[in-house]
Amino acid sequence: MPVKKNKEPGDLKEYDQRRAGVPGGGDWFYKKIQAKAYVDQKHGPGRGFVGAWPNTGNGYCYGVYASYDDYLTNILKLAVGKRYGFEMIRSENRCNLYFDLEGILQNGRGGGY
Repeated sequence: MPVKKNKEPGDLKEYDQRRAGVPGGGDWFYKKIQAKAYVDQKHGPGRGFVGAWPNTGNGYCYGVYASYDDYLTNILKLAVGKRYGFEMIRSENRCNLYFDLEGILQNGRGGGY
């Protein structure tokens, strides 16, 4: 999985990106306040998308994307069972509607994204 090189202090280091298994395509940060400031600076207040991701034993890390669709496109490149992200809801934005669907597929296996 390709990861971005560190561009600014505070960016999630490449090693930690690989260890956490974050999706590609985003700019990743250790702290949500850094991600919030960066998304506002890069895409404008209330624009862009911030996704949160488990950071292996260290809480969460936060990825900045141009849009929810961009975030989802990159998550779907990951293997099923490795897709753990969720939206960081910002006070100035409406949250997206999500459904966590699980069930039995026709082949008898459990399913989900």
